[in-house]
Amino acid sequence: MWLADEEGRLVPAARLGLPREAEERLREEVRLLSGPSRRQLGPEGASVLARIQHHGRLLGGLALVQAGHTHPARSRVLAFAEDLAHHCALALENAHLLGQFQSAIHVRDEFITVAAHELRTPLTALKLQLQTLQRPLRQGAPCEPLLTRFQAVSRQVARLGRLVEGLLDVGRLNTGRLPLEREPVALDELVHDVVEHFSEELGRAGCEVSLSLQPHVTGVWDRARLEEALIHLLGNAVKFGAGRPIGLRVEQWGGTARLLVEDQGIGVSPEALERIFGRFERAVPSQEYGGLGLGLFLTRQIVEAHGGSVHVTSQPGEGATFVLELPASSPGAYMPLPGPWPRPPADSHPT
Repeated sequence: MWLADEEGRLVPAARLGLPREAEERLREEVRLLSGPSRRQLGPEGASVLARIQHHGRLLGGLALVQAGHTHPARSRVLAFAEDLAHHCALALENAHLLGQFQSAIHVRDEFITVAAHELRTPLTALKLQLQTLQRPLRQGAPCEPLLTRFQAVSRQVARLGRLVEGLLDVGRLNTGRLPLEREPVALDELVHDVVEHFSEELGRAGCEVSLSLQPHVTGVWDRARLEEALIHLLGNAVKFGAGRPIGLRVEQWGGTARLLVEDQGIGVSPEALERIFGRFERAVPSQEYGGLGLGLFLTRQIVEAHGGSVHVTSQPGEGATFVLELPASSPGAYMPLPGPWPRPPADSHPT
């Protein structure tokens, strides 16, 4: 018996009563089978060859040999081999499905653990802030310290809100729906608003933001969804590049609007460049960096729902540049802007 590996090669799984040379010869004959099974005569005797397959996909093969026989195997032996191969295929497919199920359970359990931790952190902070507010309120304390504490509470509430909205979006995507409320949006204005809204987090992280924004880059987009996508990217840049500069750039090439977010953080390994856009995926251990592993997944879903795309260029230790491309409502006049940003291909034609 042979089983197919990831590259489709037949690898020996069991051999009894056959020399290695005969096994290798039969394996090649099984690989070249054009039908599900075949009877044949060879140096080793009468044999029956059968493919182990499921819905046309080759999973392996088997050979039953009657040593020394000079007549082909009987029809019942052929039927037995085909039935055995069928049951082997079912067993292998069930094992594959069980592995997928166990992997999904592991991802679910890990997500529940991380989600519980992420939700507990702001709740704990809220509880402490509310407890400390009770005493000065009873004592008639001045308003300024109370305002500071209320702002801290507001930040934690906003964080909880983002976490809950992210989970709700995953639920919407599971049902195949990510509703968009489209309206004319100027991308440079949207970036200004998000950076201003995010300024407190950027300040606490010590991240200086530089903007290079081409004006009049517009499209018919869902403003709230794009703001959400940019907040995910800014949060990602702050998390992995705290204390280092972040750059944002808006430009238009033909009918495509481009938004670039560059950080100088830890970077992304080549094998994780595509994987990080998956649901609950991370390029680093969750013990070192928090988060549900949803930000980049939701960002891609939002951008693709608008008919656009998102990708990242990065090297470990050299930061990362995320590029969002969206269909613009009308061609804009391209204005070169300074800065070490990735340029479009040489064959592109800016308007």
